[in-house]
Amino acid sequence: MANEKISDVDLRRLCDEIAERDGVVRINVLREAAGGGSYARLARVVDEWGAERGRAKPRPLRLGKHRPESAAPQNTTPQNTRPQNTRPQNTRPQNTTPQNTASQKAETGIGAAAAMLREENEMLWRMLREEREARLAEIDRLNRLLDLMSRHAQAGGFEHQG
Repeated sequence: MANEKISDVDLRRLCDEIAERDGVVRINVLREAAGGGSYARLARVVDEWGAERGRAKPRPLRLGKHRPESAAPQNTTPQNTRPQNTRPQNTRPQNTTPQNTASQKAETGIGAAAAMLREENEMLWRMLREEREARLAEIDRLNRLLDLMSRHAQAGGFEHQG
């Protein structure tokens, strides 16, 4: 029963429940509620569910592009090769007129949202490292147990006493 595949209809019902509870459906929350499933299938179901309801699915961070500095490969080549006195083509000088305050507030909000996403990304990487360490410790314990059992069996300790 643990390997039984949950239907798309049931997954959509779970999406409804999650949206009602959380206000948004995230693939990792759906995966947990469904008891597992492939990311691709769950992403497809969430996309279809969102399209049926006119909602857009929040896109997850791509961990390969948004790794924390501690997990990123070290690169010693300079990233900024643009001369100091030139301005990027897609930016405008900031005006201090009152009509610009709304866009400044929006930029501040975007900056706060980006900071929250960076914190969440760091937390997810930390959780991933902790889970990896726990799994390695469990593998080590199981290997030691197998070694112990193997030595015990070689010494004749597992004779059947029928």
